[in-house]
Amino acid sequence: MKKLVFGSFLFISCFTCAQEESEYQPPLTSWGDPDLQGIYSSATITPFERPAELGDKEFFTPEEAAEFEASYGTNYQDLGETGTYNEFWYDVGTRLVPTLRTSLIIDPPDGRLPSITESARQKLSDRNQILASRSTDGPEFRPLPERCLFWASTGPPIIPTFYNNNYRFVQSPDYVVIHAEMIHDARIIPISQNEHIPRAITQWVGDSRGHWDGNTLVVESTNFTEKSKLELGPAGIRSIRGVGSNIRVTERFTPVSENRIMYRFTVNDPETFTSPWTAEFALNAGAGPVYEYACHEGNYAMRNVLMGARREERETGQ
Repeated sequence: MKKLVFGSFLFISCFTCAQEESEYQPPLTSWGDPDLQGIYSSATITPFERPAELGDKEFFTPEEAAEFEASYGTNYQDLGETGTYNEFWYDVGTRLVPTLRTSLIIDPPDGRLPSITESARQKLSDRNQILASRSTDGPEFRPLPERCLFWASTGPPIIPTFYNNNYRFVQSPDYVVIHAEMIHDARIIPISQNEHIPRAITQWVGDSRGHWDGNTLVVESTNFTEKSKLELGPAGIRSIRGVGSNIRVTERFTPVSENRIMYRFTVNDPETFTSPWTAEFALNAGAGPVYEYACHEGNYAMRNVLMGARREERETGQ
């Protein structure tokens, strides 16, 4: 059983750690593939994009990392009014990524998302104007996460979110399944079946095809539905894939120790971003179990939102 391992050894000898991980040989399944099976967490307090004040600083020193971790989350906001979350309720983890990078994005070198193209900006603006004028017309105009249809952390690509960052990996000779805790989606990835489904068929999490490159599972995903593509926004809550028609996400899952998979992905969407971009972080093993995320169990918020809108219309005569 893999166990969750955190410790100060990360700060004692990062070089030794990296050397040991590069030489790691994972156990094999009974049919001979690297065994990724287990439960992992993507939780990390490393920023998705590098904070502007860090400039071109790519890595924290061990001392800076220890200070950052010690101070993170110590100043929770007051509980305040009902109706929204605050830091008290979040569970984003307590550690930076083991490489001590200052952002999850590793390319471009500035650690930030590339600029969005003008055509993508216009497409998103048009959609947002429609939603702004019709946001309470009916449930179909509410955000996808609010409707429990899609949560960006599910992937691809996988993105750390503000809680419930667990994933279960299950393998067979022909498939790898990644079960995400949020919205409890299960992504079924055929292995060595390289031909994607017809382009006219689109899916919430796209069409994923995998193959092994040594010890690394490489997954190529296309065929994303327009509905989830147009949820472009903050990492971990909205999709950050892009809104183009030819989006391709390439993921690499590399076991580097008994308790860790290094996860790297590249988003290539020239219709949205001025250049491809890449992010990387660790998936750390845990004992589990992964509990059901019963999204909107007993929920009355959707009904109240729409009832409130209808009452406002009656009162204002609009």
